[in-house]
Amino acid sequence: MSAESAKAFYDLLQSDQELAKRVAQAASDDEVWTVVKSAGDFDFSKKELHEVFAAQKGAELSDDDLDQVAGGSDWPWDMHGV
Repeated sequence: MSAESAKAFYDLLQSDQELAKRVAQAASDDEVWTVVKSAGDFDFSKKELHEVFAAQKGAELSDDDLDQVAGGSDWPWDMHGV
């Protein structure tokens, strides 16, 4: 697993609105990983993806990020901003 792969997926999410929409509509972690695997040959952990998103968004959490944490989501992105 690699942070480079997580960064490549992050970059793809930024440029591929259809992929971003599919990820946002996933109802479970398993569905998210199915979308990730269908998008290419990515090999990263959830922790590595969290680290990439934190580095890209900065260390401070937005209100949307805090809402996701409060709501129980452990995925690092607010797909409304992608």
